[in-house]
Amino acid sequence: MTTLRKRMIEDLKIRNYSTRTITVYINRVAKFAQYFGKSPDRLTREHIREYQRYLVEEKKCSWSQLNQTVCALRFLYRVCLDQATLVEYIPYARQPKSLPVVLSRGEVYRLLEAARDLKHRTVLMLLYGTGVRISEALALRVGDVDSQRMVIHVRWGKAAKDRYLPLAESLRSAGTLPQTPRLPILPALPIQPFMLSGSIKTPSPSLKCKYIVIILEYQFTQHRSHEN
Repeated sequence: MTTLRKRMIEDLKIRNYSTRTITVYINRVAKFAQYFGKSPDRLTREHIREYQRYLVEEKKCSWSQLNQTVCALRFLYRVCLDQATLVEYIPYARQPKSLPVVLSRGEVYRLLEAARDLKHRTVLMLLYGTGVRISEALALRVGDVDSQRMVIHVRWGKAAKDRYLPLAESLRSAGTLPQTPRLPILPALPIQPFMLSGSIKTPSPSLKCKYIVIILEYQFTQHRSHEN
């Protein structure tokens, strides 16, 4: 591990960045350095501009990948290398605006029923019934579920914040929640997002599996706003 990489990891940890964010930032900076075959502390703003051009015009990166790269490089030069003047030359990409997929309640229910594994179906129902992020749902433990008060305790969520979220009664009636008020803390479910999508035989050929997790997270907001 190079001195610069070690310092960047330490600087990210000091600022309480999540493990996933640290991994992504380090990976983006590493790809930047590999493209030129030099350490980032020896690269200039022209190198940064050329790399962004390469990502947009040649590699055709998605907006999220571009944004991750920009955030990582801005952190690197502002914090780790103390070259704040370079940050203004690392612009964010404009976020494309597109209409999201909105399913009816019936379509959501059919989608959930298509999950072949009960464990996977439970996580998918939590996404739709509470609006939690996929990373938060996969980190839940049995002890975080209070089926008496009908709330879940989300630990170490976005921005390292804990919060309580209400549970839909349909989750308990479906038999997917523990019936006791509180249970001992158990290890988090060993599930990856791709496993959730892969466990579903989609009722519609037009609904791609890789989008299912994102779609369910979004449906919670849409259906709740219509109720209000």
